[in-house]
Amino acid sequence: MEKHVSMLRVIRAGGAFFASVAMAAMAAGCSPAASNGAASAQSPGGGLLQPASVAATGMTIFTDPTENAFTVSVPQGWTVKGGIQRSSPIAAQAWLTAASPDGATTITVGDPSIPGFTLPSATGGSGGQNPVEPYESGIQFATDYAQRAFGTTCSPLTAAGSQAETALAQAAADQAAKVLAAVGQAPPPGSQYDGGSATFTCQANGVADSVGVIDVTSVLRTPTGGFWGVPMLLAYRTPAASRAQTDQLTRAIKASLQFNAQWQAQMAAAERQQLAAIQQQGQQMLAVGAAQDAQESATLRAQGQADMATQTANYNAFTQQQSAQAASRNAAFGQQMYNTETGQQSEMRYINNQTCVRWADAAHTRCAATAGN
Repeated sequence: MEKHVSMLRVIRAGGAFFASVAMAAMAAGCSPAASNGAASAQSPGGGLLQPASVAATGMTIFTDPTENAFTVSVPQGWTVKGGIQRSSPIAAQAWLTAASPDGATTITVGDPSIPGFTLPSATGGSGGQNPVEPYESGIQFATDYAQRAFGTTCSPLTAAGSQAETALAQAAADQAAKVLAAVGQAPPPGSQYDGGSATFTCQANGVADSVGVIDVTSVLRTPTGGFWGVPMLLAYRTPAASRAQTDQLTRAIKASLQFNAQWQAQMAAAERQQLAAIQQQGQQMLAVGAAQDAQESATLRAQGQADMATQTANYNAFTQQQSAQAASRNAAFGQQMYNTETGQQSEMRYINNQTCVRWADAAHTRCAATAGN
C-alpha cells in the first residue's frame, strides 16, 4: 500500500513535487552543479546562448526565495520569479519564470496550476479532487498545453513540429525511482513515462513569434483505472528568429536546477513519517475490522444458538401436542370399538333370545355369561 501511495504522488504531480517526490518533478535528469558557481548555458560551439531579443552577457544564480529549496542558473539582467508552492506539508511544487529585459522572450520551468489526473475507470468512478481525463503522451500534452497557455495571446497557433524526448522521460523515471528509494519504496509495476516536445508559430501585434513546450508525462495504471500527471514541464515564447537559441537556453536552465540536499532530506523524512502514519492507520483499521468481525461472529453465534433453542422448544411443543392428540384419538377410537362390541353383544343376545347372567362391568354394558330363555 505504501509503495502505491508514494508512486501516486510522483505521477499525479502536475509539474509538482509531492512530499519527498519533490526532486522528481523538476530535477529529473539534472546534471550535478558545481559547488562554487553556476553552470553556464552554452551553445554547442561553447559560447553563451543569446536569444535575439536579449544581449545576454552571462549567467547568474537564482535561489528559491520561499524555502531555499533550489538554485538555478538564469541569464543576467532577466526578470526571474519562482519558488516552492505548497498545498500541504508534504505537497510542494516548484516553479520558475524568466523574462528577457525587453519582454520578448519568456521561459517557464514547472507549472503548479497543472493538476494530477485520474484515468477514466471501467466502472465510471469519479476522480475525487483530481479531474478525470484520458492519458496524454508527452507530445499530446505539449500540444494541449501550448494552446491553453499561449493560444489566446498569440494566434493563430500553428504547429511547426514535434519530437519524442526519450532521454528526458528516462531521466524522469530514474529520478522518480531514486526519490522512492529515499523513502524505502520501489516503483510499482505499471508505471510508465513518456517525453515529448512541440513547437508552434503565431502572430502577436504583427510580430512573428515561436512557442515551444517540452514535457514528460507519467501514468500508473491499475485494474480499476489509474492516475497520470506531468512531472516535468518546460515552455517558452520568443521571437521566431530566436526559437532554436531559446529552446537550448530553456533546456540549459532546467539542467542547471539543483535542489538543496537538506531540503530534500526534510521532504524525504516528511514522506517517511506520512507513510508510517498511513501504515499505522492501516493497522488500526485492520484491528478495528478484526474486532468488528469477532463481534459480528459472536453476535451471529448467539443469534444462531437462540434460534436453535427456539426451534427446539417449538419442536418439543409440537411433538407434545401431537402426542396428546394421538392419545386422545386412541382413547376415542378405543371407546368407539368398546361401544361397537357392546352393541354387537346386545344384538346377538336379542337374536339368540339370551339373557346375561353375569356382567363383565359394573355398568352392565358388557356381558360375561349368557343363558337361553
